[in-house]
Amino acid sequence: MFKDKKTKERLDLADRLATGLSVLGLNQGLVQFADSKANGLLLIDSILLAVMVPHIGVLHSGAPIYMRCVFGAFFGACALALVAALRVIVARAPETGERRPTSIVFFKHIASLGRAHDYVELFRDSEGESVLESVLISSYDLATIARAKFQAYKQAEKLTMLSTLLLVAALVVMVV
Repeated sequence: MFKDKKTKERLDLADRLATGLSVLGLNQGLVQFADSKANGLLLIDSILLAVMVPHIGVLHSGAPIYMRCVFGAFFGACALALVAALRVIVARAPETGERRPTSIVFFKHIASLGRAHDYVELFRDSEGESVLESVLISSYDLATIARAKFQAYKQAEKLTMLSTLLLVAALVVMVV
């Protein structure tokens, strides 16, 4: 990373670390944002189900076939929307099989050390460039997790929209 593209003067390590940490925070925020959006869809889908569950008997009654189809489609779409929203929350980055160095940033590497003192020593003994590498690899990993979550979110959002439209259709056919 360069301060001046003409002189090719490199940013010092402290500035590169600060930039890397801000990117790490941004990507962590995106992961949390995707989870929050998915939680919103879970709430909406739950409310839609709560509104319609008292009318579930329509599926087994002598109601007209079109009414049973609309209600069945609603319950099916809403169930799929709930599952899709949960998929956002559990979404992870695809496994690349790429070998990674021990990171002083990644929680699993930190916890695998067994003792806090071991982590403190590892941190103290780390060179600046390896710390920067840990931060950047963690940022990349978080970005791939965020991408997976937002891809799953698109599907959940579409299914929630479909459930909402089918709810409206079910309410219309109940009145007609």
